[in-house]
Amino acid sequence: MRETRDECANAGIEPYFALVTREEELPAAARDLIAHGAEMIVLTSSGIVYNNAALLLPITDPAKVPLFSFNSKAVPLGAVGSLASDYRVMIDTLLLPMVIRVLKEGTDPGTLPVARVSDPFIIVNKSKASQLGIEIPPKILSKSAAAY
Repeated sequence: MRETRDECANAGIEPYFALVTREEELPAAARDLIAHGAEMIVLTSSGIVYNNAALLLPITDPAKVPLFSFNSKAVPLGAVGSLASDYRVMIDTLLLPMVIRVLKEGTDPGTLPVARVSDPFIIVNKSKASQLGIEIPPKILSKSAAAY
């Protein structure tokens, strides 16, 4: 979340957060975010949130507030787009080299730097974007790994 806050600050966007612990809390959280002037809602990497994106649509669609997600599973459920990681690539390029360093070379895991995916997957839901009056730029469509 720190990276999200930092990027919002760099873009001049004031983020507002709603914490949910159960799927039943999602509609109220969406209403609260929209009441605070949200122009979009970003679904975090919690399964409670992205697996239940469809619960938000009765609130967000009439308000023309698009959903975006950090997990691609939310896109076919109604999110306009996702910026996600390919977990196989993460394992192959980030995790396995660390495991080898720890197990074979004896490196202290606490000394390893935090690794991040530098080229995430872009997934878009063209029909949902169209329904909300959002035009996805061709540059983003050309970089997308999947489009619905």
